[in-house]
Amino acid sequence: MWWYPLAFSPVLFFGWPVVHEGSHTIAYEANGIEVVEFAPYIHRHNDRIYFGRVGLDRKPVNAPWREIGLAPYLTDMAVFASCYLALRLARSEVAKWLLITLMIAPVIDMAVGIIAYANRNNPESDLDLAGDEAAAFVIATDVLCLSLLVYEIVRTVRNRRR
Repeated sequence: MWWYPLAFSPVLFFGWPVVHEGSHTIAYEANGIEVVEFAPYIHRHNDRIYFGRVGLDRKPVNAPWREIGLAPYLTDMAVFASCYLALRLARSEVAKWLLITLMIAPVIDMAVGIIAYANRNNPESDLDLAGDEAAAFVIATDVLCLSLLVYEIVRTVRNRRR
C-alpha cells in the first residue's frame, strides 16, 4: 500500500490544477468577475509556461485580490484537514494510504505557490496578489501540513510492521 502515492501521483499532478484553478474561478464568480478562460492544464501563454490559468476579459481595479489569491490555498487547507481527520478514523490500511496520498497534493500545491511567490518574477502569482501577510500564513500552514504528513506516513509504516 505504501506505493499508492507513487501510483496516484500522475492523477494528482494532472488533476489538482482543476481544483486550484476551480477555486480561483469560484472566487472570481462569487465577486461578480466574469471568467472567460478556464485552462487547468500545462500550457504556454504570453511567453510563460503555466500549470493552469484562469483568464479574465479585463483585470478589475477594485477586486478582492487577497481572497482571490488565497482561494486555492484555503481549498488546500480544507482538503488536507478533512483527509487528516478521516485518517484518524480510518481502520483499513488501504483507506489510510489513499488518504495520505490525497494529503500530498495540497502540500505540494501550497509549496509551488510559495516558490512562485519567492521567485518574485511574476507579480501576478497567487500569493503576490494576496499580499505578504497572506503569504506568511500559507507558508506557516504548509510547514504544519508537511510536518503532519510526514508524521502520519511514519506512524502508518510503523503500525504496519507491528
